[in-house]
Amino acid sequence: LSPVKLSAEKEVQTEEVGGVSCEVCQYAMGFLDSMLTKKSTEDEIEKKVEALCSHLPAAIENECDALVTEYGDELIKLIVQQLDPSKICKALKLCDASNSARVMRAPAGL
Repeated sequence: LSPVKLSAEKEVQTEEVGGVSCEVCQYAMGFLDSMLTKKSTEDEIEKKVEALCSHLPAAIENECDALVTEYGDELIKLIVQQLDPSKICKALKLCDASNSARVMRAPAGL
């Protein structure tokens, strides 16, 4: 387990799978979900996925980049299929059943 600081006062333990932790995947999916609408086109989704990491805290940006590089095409397919964001990281096998339901939403104003 490696600590990742999501904010100045909060540190979480992450379980990494292939260099991408479940928690970073969940955080990224929650943020992405808050940026998309049900009417988002595949092109809009692709652009949001590509820009996603630049909107996240610097402490997890590299891990987010690894997530997008490794799973970007699959992420886009799952989002286009309107899979619940809390299930995407499990579908990518980055989270197991015990931690698949905690999707963190982006802070307001981002």
